[in-house]
Amino acid sequence: MKTNKVILVGATILATLSLCACGNSSTASDHLNQLTKNAKDVSKTGLPIVKNKLNLSMFAPGSGTSDYSKMAFLKDYSQQTNISFKYTTPPSADIATKLNLALASGDIPGVIFASALSNAQAIQYGGSTLIPLEKYIDAGYMPNLKKILAHYPDVRKSITTPDGHIYTLPALGNEYNLQDSKFAKQPQLYEGSLWFNGAWLKKLNLQVPKTTDQLYTVLYDFKTKDPNGNGKQDEIPLSSTGLPSLRNWIMNAFGVMAQEQQVNQKGKVTYGATTNGYRQYLLFMNKLYSNGLLDKQIFSQSDDQKKAKAAANTLGTYTDWFSYFTSGKTPQQAILDPMAAPMTSDPSKKAAFAATDGITNGAFALTTKCINPAAALRWVDYFYSNAGSQALNIGPDQSKGGYWHWATNKKGEKVHVLNKGIDPANSEQARSAVTPDYGTQPPKVNAQTPLVLANENDPEQPDAFSTFINQEVASKIGPAEVVAWPTLYMSKTQQNELGSTMQTDLLTYVQQMEAKFITGQTKLTAATWKSYLNTLKGIGVDKYVAVQQKAYDTWKNTK
Repeated sequence: MKTNKVILVGATILATLSLCACGNSSTASDHLNQLTKNAKDVSKTGLPIVKNKLNLSMFAPGSGTSDYSKMAFLKDYSQQTNISFKYTTPPSADIATKLNLALASGDIPGVIFASALSNAQAIQYGGSTLIPLEKYIDAGYMPNLKKILAHYPDVRKSITTPDGHIYTLPALGNEYNLQDSKFAKQPQLYEGSLWFNGAWLKKLNLQVPKTTDQLYTVLYDFKTKDPNGNGKQDEIPLSSTGLPSLRNWIMNAFGVMAQEQQVNQKGKVTYGATTNGYRQYLLFMNKLYSNGLLDKQIFSQSDDQKKAKAAANTLGTYTDWFSYFTSGKTPQQAILDPMAAPMTSDPSKKAAFAATDGITNGAFALTTKCINPAAALRWVDYFYSNAGSQALNIGPDQSKGGYWHWATNKKGEKVHVLNKGIDPANSEQARSAVTPDYGTQPPKVNAQTPLVLANENDPEQPDAFSTFINQEVASKIGPAEVVAWPTLYMSKTQQNELGSTMQTDLLTYVQQMEAKFITGQTKLTAATWKSYLNTLKGIGVDKYVAVQQKAYDTWKNTK
C-alpha cells in the first residue's frame, strides 16, 4: 500500500537469537550443577543481565537480507545485556531439514530460536537434547512470561508436554499482552476477509447479510438486477481463489468451526466434516453453485484472474486480505466496501467465527549445550513485554544503526520517522536488515500498540483505511470469535496411534468430496452422505476423534 506512513503490525518483538554456547560433554549431574552455579550470576531484574560478558550460541533461520551479527537490534541488545552470540543461520527454506539433522546428531547450538520446532520434535527430544524450562520460569528468570502464565492458565497448558515439562516457548498473540496489567484483545483475521461491493449494495438498497438466507438474497439480486448497470447479466455474485479463505465465512454459519477436530463448550470432540451442520453447509454451497451465484472458476482461477473480474466491475462479493487488493481501488475508496459479518442459519442460531487461540509452540528452546539457561531465558523474556515487542519490531533508532529517527511533528508530538532515502512503501526491506523478527516467528507476545513510522510533518496516527478495518474487525469479528481447538501436545503413544498419514488422508478425502458435492459432480443424497461417512470411518475417523479427545482431556486437566 502506497501511503506516507507504514503501519508495522506484524512482527512485534525482539527477534532474538542466540544465547547459549557449546559446552564440553559431561555427566548429567555435573552439567546440572554447573547450570545451577551459573544461574547465580544472572540478575533477575534490570540490565545488564550478567556482569561478566557471556558468549552463547544459537540456531536460527537466516532471513537472507542481513547477517544476524550485523543487525542493529541484536548488536544494541547485546551491549545492554552483556550477552553476545555465535550464530548458525541456515536459509529459511532449509531450516526444517537442517534442524532435524542437528537434533538427530546432537551437533546443535545452545539456543534454538524462531525455527518452528514441531510438537513431535519437542516430544522426541524433550528431556534429552532439549532441557526443561519451567523451573527457571518459576524461579523468576522470566518475570514477563511468568506473569502471562499466571494470568492465562491455558497458555501454560498449551506449552506443557504430556510428561509435565515445558521444552519450548511460544509466540503469543496480542490478546496475551499484559500492558499496564490490562486485557485489551484485538480481534484477528487469519484467512483474510469476505468483502461486498459497496456500490452494488447501495444501488440495490441491500444490507450486509446477517443470515445465510439473507446472503442468498443479496447474491441473487447481484446476479439478476444488473448492479453494474451495463445491461448484461455478467455479474459474478461470489468469488474466491479456492475455498480456504471463503470456507469459514459460510461453514461457521452452520455451526461448524473446523473441517477437522473441534471441541464444544462441554469438552466433547467431534470431526467437523462428519456433522449435520457440515452437510447443511455443503447443500447451501451447492445451491449457490448450481444457481450461478458462486463463481464457476472458484476451484481453478488465479488471483490475477479474480482481480481482472473486479477490474471489469463484475464482482459482487469476494475474498482477499483487504478489499482493494482485489478491487484495484484506492484505500480511501475501499472504505465504502464493507466486510462481511459472521452469519447464522436455521441449524445454528448464534453467530460464530472460528479463531485460533493465538498460541504457537516451538518458537524457542534450549539444548544441553547451553551453558547458562537462566541467562538465556532472562534475555528472551524481554520479548514477552510490550516494550520488548515493539523494540524487536523496528529495532533501535538511527543513532544505533536503525532505519528511523525521532522527530517532532506539527502538533508537537514526538514521532518515529523513516530515515531520508527510505521509501515508506518499501520500508520492510530496511526493517529486515536491522531485526531478525522478519519472515520468522520468534518467541514473543505481540505488541498492543504497533508503532507507526510517519513522515516528519505527519502525526503518528493510523490512516483512514486502517481505522476502518480495525473498526470492522472489532465490531463484527470480535463478538463472534470462537476457538475451535486449543494448541496442545500429543504424547508419543497418541502420535503412534494416529500414524504418520491418518490426519492427511482424512483431510485430503474431505476436501476432495467437498469440491464434488459443491459442484454437483457427486449429488449429495442420503446414500452418498452415508457412503462418504463410511469412507471416513474406513480411513480411521473414529480412532482419530478418540485420540484427539484423550489429548484434549490431558490438556484440559493440566495443572
